[in-house]
Amino acid sequence: MQESENSEYLEINISELKIFTVPLASGEIKEVITNNISSKSYKEKILNQAFIFHSQGNISEAIKSYKNFISQGYKDPRVFSNYGDILKSLGKFKEAEITTRNAIELRPDFVGAHYNLGNILRALGKLQEAEESIRKAIELKPDFVEAHLHLAYLFQEKGDYQNSSNRLKYILKLKNTNTDDKLIVLGQLYINSIIAGSFDLFDQIINSTKAIYNKDNPFNKDNFIIKLGLELKENFESSNYSTLAHIGDSHCMSFSHQVGKLKSEKRRLIPIYIRGAKAWHFCNKDNNIWKASFTEQIKNHMYSNELLISFGEIDCRKEEGILPFSIKYNKDMLEVCKTTINGYLNYMENSLAPICSKRYYFGVPAPSLKNNINDDLDMKRIELVKIYNSILKKEVLSRGSSFIDVYGLTVNRSGENNSLYMCDEIHLSPKCLNILLDKYLFES
Repeated sequence: MQESENSEYLEINISELKIFTVPLASGEIKEVITNNISSKSYKEKILNQAFIFHSQGNISEAIKSYKNFISQGYKDPRVFSNYGDILKSLGKFKEAEITTRNAIELRPDFVGAHYNLGNILRALGKLQEAEESIRKAIELKPDFVEAHLHLAYLFQEKGDYQNSSNRLKYILKLKNTNTDDKLIVLGQLYINSIIAGSFDLFDQIINSTKAIYNKDNPFNKDNFIIKLGLELKENFESSNYSTLAHIGDSHCMSFSHQVGKLKSEKRRLIPIYIRGAKAWHFCNKDNNIWKASFTEQIKNHMYSNELLISFGEIDCRKEEGILPFSIKYNKDMLEVCKTTINGYLNYMENSLAPICSKRYYFGVPAPSLKNNINDDLDMKRIELVKIYNSILKKEVLSRGSSFIDVYGLTVNRSGENNSLYMCDEIHLSPKCLNILLDKYLFES
């Protein structure tokens, strides 16, 4: 795949990165002016034009104006910061890092630039440097809610859920935390409780949310996290068992701290959560936030020489991953599946084989379609999930690892999900764990 196509398929989740759609106003930061250009009015004209384009969402023209400003030797921290924002939003994180550092060099107390740099460094997988930058933004602006929130995310990415939860609780105490941010914080506390197996905290978190919103049920009744938490709590066994790590995207939470019987031995599954990770993120040659989180967290879970692995479902969705990528770039879906799966497994096997003698890869559930009228994309998705699981199973077994056939458990005769073993339309219910381990486990 070409580099531009790689970026498209990566679909970096920049919703966690602050993008200033309206650039910083001229009066917000004291302008740094160099005296080596004779026409100040010309400089101001370029500067104002760039800000106008950016504020209007005309990104292509804003880029031209910012580049023109910089190429002529003008120096202004707002320009470097705003241009860095655009580069970040385009997934050009290395360029964004350089540009944003230029803004900080010109104005060391530039809060927004330190914050943005921290999130750029997160995207590049430089987690320690990212923490330092976000902490600097907080030092300069102690009540910066978004910076505190993203520091909590960063702790999650490092597997430090205690510090993540402490930071989230601190945000709730800030006077300028609005109700929407409080809901996000409480949702993240709920996730942290699932990861930690602290099911006794669920009621406390839900009641706190009810108090904030003054409602009996502030959560959507179909909210996956809430439903999953209640199912996990209901099925929890308190007896002591040896532990087995389960690394993955949100699918690893489906069996958080549940007891599964693997080869006649009962094991408690401990989730290692890599937020939003696709198989492709490990296939891609560049370092990124998902690889860094994987590397950082896996070293803390080597209490067994066996490991469960769950990635790939996000790659098989209708609106993101393999299907829209193949259509947009006129690629053969089968070949994209092969490239994705082989790159993903190569990364996993190279990373895990030296430290885990047994690797168990979960397949992808059959697709749950949202209505009775299926369009062409729905039909292609049914085909995609079938192909993906077939290739994944073959490649996993050929590498000497084991395969858990989630597709075989969840598919009906038409290729859709049979809705018998799901917590929602995407995630498995905790109740199907032992069915999978007993009847749908294939070994090489």
